[in-house]
Amino acid sequence: AFDYTGKKVWEYNTAEKYGPFAIQFGSHWTPVLYKGKLYVTIMHRKAQVILAFDAATGKIDWTSERKSDSPPGVESPDVYCSPFIWENGDKALLIVHGNDYCTAHDLKDGTEVWRVIELNPKATYNRAWRAVASPLVTPNLIVVPSCKRGVTVGVDPNKAMEAKGLIGSGSPAELWRIPKNTSDVPAPILVNGIVYIYREANLLDAYDAKTGNFLYSENVSTSRHRSNPLFVDGKLVLVARDSTIAVVKPGKEFELLSKNKLPDTFTSSPATADGRLYLRGWNFLWAIGAK
Repeated sequence: AFDYTGKKVWEYNTAEKYGPFAIQFGSHWTPVLYKGKLYVTIMHRKAQVILAFDAATGKIDWTSERKSDSPPGVESPDVYCSPFIWENGDKALLIVHGNDYCTAHDLKDGTEVWRVIELNPKATYNRAWRAVASPLVTPNLIVVPSCKRGVTVGVDPNKAMEAKGLIGSGSPAELWRIPKNTSDVPAPILVNGIVYIYREANLLDAYDAKTGNFLYSENVSTSRHRSNPLFVDGKLVLVARDSTIAVVKPGKEFELLSKNKLPDTFTSSPATADGRLYLRGWNFLWAIGAK
């Protein structure tokens, strides 16, 4: 942690405590800051743990083991997605996704409150399963992706907090379960009652957020999708690896507003600030907007 003059305030070496990162593609976990606390997930083949820091001092408030029953030798402990805070009124939980499950934890001590199961179904267990796409977390809907063209689950977080325990088919907290074609790397996004899944295979899929009913699937590029979709200025901005930038009008029917390309390669997500769109390519940082 650094102050705004660049002075180091504190540091904590997770590798000294939990061992060198044993993960195929390196660590990708983004910490989440909430009400003065910094929540960090360390999830690889040597450690599965959640840490809660005092953000100002670096003092650890608590640590909690993030349990899973994934068998030895599988890829599931390699987790690349990030934790999120779910908040609705005075209620809040830490949402942690990966290693075959999505879990919610009490902010006071890390105790597990509920767990979404059968993301990597036991009957057809995929030993190459690994979570890259982060969940979509909103006050009244959490959308849990999986990977490898698997399931996507819609959860009512308010009912989940009441029911607690395991959440699967038949649970009152599970709103819907789409059996295949999850997002593999990009996170799902919710716009005006529609959940969009920006799929690996060049496609944008749309589903009704209340029911999970399928609305459409449309090809928006000829390349892989690695960056998260962005909703800005009433539009969906979709950036493909080959630099195809598709701009789509949200709605129950697909409407492509524009499609452009830049001389670069993109795997990071777009961002906006002060009326500009920022794109970090392999070769350049691009700023698009009025001068």
